[in-house]
Amino acid sequence: MGLGTALFSLGKDGTALLFLKRFRSACDAYSVAISKAPDSAEPYYCKGLVLFLIGDTEMQYGNARRSTDSYLEAIDTFESAPGRDSDVRIMRCMGHVRTAIGRHEGTQGNIPYALEMCEAAIKAYERALGMDPDDWDAWYYHAKALLLAGGLEAKQDNTQRSRAMYYRAIASYKRAIGINKNDSEAMRGIKDANRLLRNAQRSEYDDIEDEEPEDEEYGAGGETSMRPY
Repeated sequence: MGLGTALFSLGKDGTALLFLKRFRSACDAYSVAISKAPDSAEPYYCKGLVLFLIGDTEMQYGNARRSTDSYLEAIDTFESAPGRDSDVRIMRCMGHVRTAIGRHEGTQGNIPYALEMCEAAIKAYERALGMDPDDWDAWYYHAKALLLAGGLEAKQDNTQRSRAMYYRAIASYKRAIGINKNDSEAMRGIKDANRLLRNAQRSEYDDIEDEEPEDEEYGAGGETSMRPY
């Protein structure tokens, strides 16, 4: 188990609060490592990952402000890493952090900012996939970010954009399953995406039925569909 996997598991269990001080101590240690080896991406990656876990832990215990501060510091750390654009791990983690911010901001009603974060996360995952198209994690979390973005678009009544996001999410879940055919999480994700897609389609049809054409030529040649990618 690598450092990233170990810390991620540690930060997700029920005793995570007990490890906050250890996370912060680790973060300080990586800051020292960065000062000693500023041209190495490794301490930046490790510090950013720890900051992400601190943010997740703070959010778990209701400290939203401190959580967001840690997430933003994690992004700054990842973005400062030498060679970040060619590091799959860093691109993937930048996607994780921005998705987490997008999820929180969406619950607070800050939909435009939440969407901005989701779109940045989607691009980060796509950059990771450009380097490693067999990265299961990147496909799976790319799909989750798209699913979240679709829900945010739906909250803004952007039904066509919402549907497009759901179609793309399904495609990414299928790519994840192509890498791991026993991936029950991705299979469940496809079911969720199809359910949300059906709801979006019903909502769009309801809107169409509620509208009254202004003249006989209303809708002639009009385009109501969007390509699912």
